[in-house]
Amino acid sequence: MILASPSLHDGGSMNISATQDIRTFLLSRRELETELMVRKALTHSNPLDVSIDNQHMITLIEQRLLLWDAMMALLTEPERLIVEQHVLEGHDWPIVMATYQRRWQIKDADMKTQRSFQVWLSKALKKLDNKQNQLMSILSIQSNSDLDTKF
Repeated sequence: MILASPSLHDGGSMNISATQDIRTFLLSRRELETELMVRKALTHSNPLDVSIDNQHMITLIEQRLLLWDAMMALLTEPERLIVEQHVLEGHDWPIVMATYQRRWQIKDADMKTQRSFQVWLSKALKKLDNKQNQLMSILSIQSNSDLDTKF
């Protein structure tokens, strides 16, 4: 499961590894949901014999899904559309652009170029990368304080 902490370099531009880490994290949603359903199904089949490891994994997966939701909520509607269409669904740029144009009823003359969409995606991924690092720090602090209160 991916909870990457990608790094930035050269004046704030994202490196290829950071971009790929964010893409991998975004694409992990379906896999996480599937694993969560399977683990919850195991708890339903025998609720008295649920392992602590399984309970812990369910909590971790739910936390990752909430992080995914929080990150997507950071994006504007157009950014979210571009990320969903291009990164998550794998559509080529002409399809993404046509979807954008239909959704916001943009005239051909006012339509952005493919390069503009690529830059827009890059900025959205950079926004997610920056926020992911911040959220991971918060989660790390929260996990440590949870441990302190248990002992």
